[in-house]
Amino acid sequence: MSTQAYVAEKRYIVSKIKNGPYIETNNHSNLIYILFDYLLVMISITLSLHYKNPIVYVSSVIVISSRMRALENLLHDASHRKLFKNPFLNTWIGMLCCAFPVFNSLYAYKISHDKHHRYLGDSVSDPDRVRYDALGMKDALKTPGAFIKKIISIMSLIEMPKFLLGTIKPFIFNRNTPKKEIIARVIFYISLFFILTYFSVWKYFIFYWVFPYLTAFQLIRFLSEVSEHGNLYQNTHSIYKISRNNLCHPVLAFFLYPHSDNLHLLHHLLPHIPHYFLPQLHHELMSDAIYAQGNHCYGYLFRRNKNTATTISDLLSLRNKGNLC
Repeated sequence: MSTQAYVAEKRYIVSKIKNGPYIETNNHSNLIYILFDYLLVMISITLSLHYKNPIVYVSSVIVISSRMRALENLLHDASHRKLFKNPFLNTWIGMLCCAFPVFNSLYAYKISHDKHHRYLGDSVSDPDRVRYDALGMKDALKTPGAFIKKIISIMSLIEMPKFLLGTIKPFIFNRNTPKKEIIARVIFYISLFFILTYFSVWKYFIFYWVFPYLTAFQLIRFLSEVSEHGNLYQNTHSIYKISRNNLCHPVLAFFLYPHSDNLHLLHHLLPHIPHYFLPQLHHELMSDAIYAQGNHCYGYLFRRNKNTATTISDLLSLRNKGNLC
């Protein structure tokens, strides 16, 4: 892990945007994003209940799962204190609207994610790298067949418990979690239990929240997280080569990378920038020769042209050892 190199790369990029309006977090933008995500969940449930059609139900599960990932990505912003400018709003909305609904913890997520940034790529100290290795992803990315086998294994009962535990354990179980969050979490889930029981809607909660969480959401989470650093952890000498931007079609990004989660390289260079500024900032930084030579993948499955790599081809390629995407 080349900490000094990482710091130098971050300072260089910061110098490129010091006169731009990209640092200011506000108290309204993410409120709109949160409301929009929950609105999509409600619309999906309503349409499924109205049409009572298997295809509509499966579609609703996919949309709801994508909004779970969206909430998790907003939790990520809360962990960086950039969900809301107001600390109170950042903490409490981050917990109540983003963390608890997807069975997560703001505090434990923050601790784990801070280590990921601080020790990026370290096989012992980077929690994301530890989970990556525990899942055997190095071998799973050697061939397309091995990767597909890993996806099937995770989506079945074979590795689902390990994947869930490896994802949830670092984020939820932390002995140093503040009492206010523990109390808030207990009140949240007890209240949820009584609401579901009083209105006799457990069936809908299971079909439209628990089932999506255990199925499509885990697939979305896996595909998005493995594409952030997969097959790049050997390149610890540079942020530009250990992280990647996944510049896929906007429709796919909506489901797989909500709230600009696809710009992961840019996030590691500038972790303090709110997600709603990242697309414009990426566009402007592409005029910088150093940033433009970073790890940018164009398309998830299909190439835009012969001179660019897709996310999947880059994940399954051994040429990342010292090479750009």
